[in-house]
Amino acid sequence: MMQDVFPRVYAFICGQHTIPKERMIAGTTGLITIPIPAFVIEHPRGLIVFDTGFNRLVHEDLSSYFPSEALRPVKFHFSQQEELANQMRQAGFVPEDVQLVVNSHLHYDHCGGNAQFPRAAVMVQRAEWETANAAPPEKAGYRKVDFRTGQTVDLIDGERDIYGDGSLVLVPTVGHTPGHQSLHVRHAGGVAVLAGDACYMADTLVGDDSLPDVSVTVDPDSYIRSLESLRALHRSGALVFVGHDPEFWSTQPLAPKPLLD
Repeated sequence: MMQDVFPRVYAFICGQHTIPKERMIAGTTGLITIPIPAFVIEHPRGLIVFDTGFNRLVHEDLSSYFPSEALRPVKFHFSQQEELANQMRQAGFVPEDVQLVVNSHLHYDHCGGNAQFPRAAVMVQRAEWETANAAPPEKAGYRKVDFRTGQTVDLIDGERDIYGDGSLVLVPTVGHTPGHQSLHVRHAGGVAVLAGDACYMADTLVGDDSLPDVSVTVDPDSYIRSLESLRALHRSGALVFVGHDPEFWSTQPLAPKPLLD
């Protein structure tokens, strides 16, 4: 009989981003400053990172990272100290021990720090990898310097039980991008989901008043189907950790305290 394995998950906020609020909540105006979460997962088989935040070029050389002012998002708030690897060291982790980087998708705020873990393989959905590599330079969401890092890439199609023990299962949640995926984590109380950008705001789990603008989805119908799957999990008692809700993340424990234990 397989022994229960409960990974320990730690959350880090790797800077913030000021963007038009309508991207997060359709029909709104003004700006919103959103957190950029990334996660470290301790499993008996190894150390995993889920999403990696911004590229260090954001604070070192933004003009080369986004050469066109017209493409550049509104404002970044990011320092060297907020790089994921540096925060991990402060929390007692050894970044060189990371064996696997899993990306929910390949937008710049989710894979920009991949190169901080050169010994790790990268796991991403094949559809996402192909879409990101085919994206033209003017496609602001994808910066090829983020994911063309020389790391080994494990391209997956559909669900993947990372260690075959049911403790960490990747599930496609397409719509925001063609290959978006969320991570289901088994913990002592049941199941938790690292949702990525399949759900930005906590209120979106319970109603349609805070749906994002369709401009941030490549396939609105698929996005809604993925969102409904997350809502069903939420109704069943699962913990769903949404992508960029400032109020939600202000209430969550951050490393060195575990998010899930």
